[in-house]
Amino acid sequence: MGVGDGVRGELIAVGTELLWGDRADTNTLVLSQALADLGIEVSAKTLVGDTENDLARILSDAMARASLVILTGGMGATHDDVTTRVVAKVAGRRLTLRDEVLADLRDTYRRRGREVPPSAERQALLPARAEVLPNPVGTAPGFRLTHEGVEIVALPGVPSEMRAIFEASVVPWLTERTGGAPPFPRRTVHTFGLGEVAVDDHVEGLVHAAGCEVGLLASPKGVEVRLRAMGKERTRERLDSVVDEIRRRLGDAVYAVDGRTMETVVGDLLSARGWTLAVAESCTGGLVGHRLTEVPGSSRYFFGGWVTYDNRAKTEWLGVDPSSLAAHGAVSEPVAAMMAEGARRTARSDLGLALTGIAGPEGGSPDKPVGTLVVGLASSSGTMTGRWRFHGPRSETKLAFSQYGLDTLRRFLVGAPPCLSTPDLVKKNRSR
Repeated sequence: MGVGDGVRGELIAVGTELLWGDRADTNTLVLSQALADLGIEVSAKTLVGDTENDLARILSDAMARASLVILTGGMGATHDDVTTRVVAKVAGRRLTLRDEVLADLRDTYRRRGREVPPSAERQALLPARAEVLPNPVGTAPGFRLTHEGVEIVALPGVPSEMRAIFEASVVPWLTERTGGAPPFPRRTVHTFGLGEVAVDDHVEGLVHAAGCEVGLLASPKGVEVRLRAMGKERTRERLDSVVDEIRRRLGDAVYAVDGRTMETVVGDLLSARGWTLAVAESCTGGLVGHRLTEVPGSSRYFFGGWVTYDNRAKTEWLGVDPSSLAAHGAVSEPVAAMMAEGARRTARSDLGLALTGIAGPEGGSPDKPVGTLVVGLASSSGTMTGRWRFHGPRSETKLAFSQYGLDTLRRFLVGAPPCLSTPDLVKKNRSR
């Protein structure tokens, strides 16, 4: 297995509990990134339960496609730990008791003041001629063997043990075998304000022509364009040029290419100007304030905020006119403007940001359907409002609302128009 051989890896996570839907498989995520850093392409990963026939089929299929197969899980001492038996069966090797592994097990248990239970001795049964991969933090060792030109690595499923064995025994071996292949450079372009299809239309031809893999990930926080340089000429400079072109094509929709969150970007822009911010939130219940204060040092620019969920809080704390609430409703441009102005006035801050909307699942109307958000942004030059709508469950809607509010602030700070809305500038040139 050398760098010129086009090493292709597949990952198999073993464990019935991974199929129940209440536990995430993190091992293959860690391994995918680690292998990419070693210049090894992962072409597939599979979750399979603790059933010998299913695992044997999955392993055989993977070995027919890949030159490297890494399994995690199913290597403990219980009856449903089947990985070692299945690998031995598929590779046509008998299981043999490894005295050195048994001695290590006994030492480990002795240090813990316990005797080795008979069931734990199963961990010393490994396929014949397999290389033992010691476990520095647990009991179950890993192992490695070669069968018909395919390298098979089996690791425990406990994440800390998997990582420890992989880093200590697998990384050095892979580095030597691949000849120190260059990693696959990766970048992520974070966008907000364009749908997934629109983003894809802008980048599809570009990334393929540049020899990059692209993956789009849509979420309530926007669309991420994930890029990975492929081929023998996979340089960071080449990928950087693709990112620069994507930024040019997507324009103001791009808010970060360096991994920063929206709240970090907004905080950096406020800090650069020496401006302060206060927020008034209704439908988001303090989520914007929470996100802003997740950034270290945010006290430099974030004064604080009000969660004015009830209309009485809007009138008593922020000075919203009751007659405007009665005439237009809480989810309206006039009320959003008054909330933003009230927050800015009370805090004596440079900016006031307000969000009021209908997160659902009830409470909508024909003219204000569920998912409607109205944002107000007050500054020394006036108060701007914008209306937007998101479709999704309540938790995602609240997150999307907070992202839109922060993005409205970001766009104001960089001199860009709000996304997907027509701003209504009221009370022009009103000073603080």
